[in-house]
Amino acid sequence: MLDEFEEEEEVVVAEEDEWNALAQGRAYSAGKIMSKTRKGYLQKCKHFSSFISRNHPDLFLNDDDITDWPTLEPDILTEFFGFISIKRKRDGEALVPTSYQSYEHVSGYASAIKYHVHSVRKQKL
Repeated sequence: MLDEFEEEEEVVVAEEDEWNALAQGRAYSAGKIMSKTRKGYLQKCKHFSSFISRNHPDLFLNDDDITDWPTLEPDILTEFFGFISIKRKRDGEALVPTSYQSYEHVSGYASAIKYHVHSVRKQKL
């Protein structure tokens, strides 16, 4: 049974989580991403670039960028999402038996790519 202090602590944590989610939602709606999220998105975009360099090297202009992010073929994105949906060892080999990542894991990559595409478009304007 929880004592009074533990109950108060749980309420405070829940309020902080709710506030953080609200602040994050408002920032996202305003086109502003918190620095922690931006760093995570950058890592996810690097992972995507690494996948492209291994599987579609013809799309690279140079070592730092993919040709035109906004015009990537949907099949390439689908292939990437299929790739990251499978849990893998550090060396990239799929686990046996096959085990799948969560929806949130794959969705985080989709959000990162969308954010990057919008950032690239803004830079071109």
